[in-house]
Amino acid sequence: GTQPEVLSDLYKKITDDAARDLVMQLLKSKPEERPPVASLLAKHPFFNQKNLAIISQFNERLKDFGESLQSQAKQLEKMNANILVIKQLSYKNQSELLRT
Repeated sequence: GTQPEVLSDLYKKITDDAARDLVMQLLKSKPEERPPVASLLAKHPFFNQKNLAIISQFNERLKDFGESLQSQAKQLEKMNANILVIKQLSYKNQSELLRT
C-alpha cells in the first residue's frame, strides 16, 4: 500500500475541505471502514446544494459548448461544399478564367 505520509501529502493538494474528506473516506485502507457510496451521496457535504449548483452550471456550459461546436461544424461543412463547387467550376472553366 501507499505510505501514510505520501497519502497525507497528496491529500493536502486537494484544496476543498469537503472534497479532501470525501477522498480520504473513499480511500481508507480497510474496506470495512469505508462508508457506503449511497450514504456518501446522500449525506456528504461535498454533494451539498452549493456543489450541485456548480455541477449543474458546469453541465449547462458543456451543453452550450457542444451546441456551439455542432454549429461551427455545420458551417465548416457548408464552406467545404462551397469550396468544392468553386474548384469544380474553376477546373471546368479554366481556359475562360485564363483569358480574363
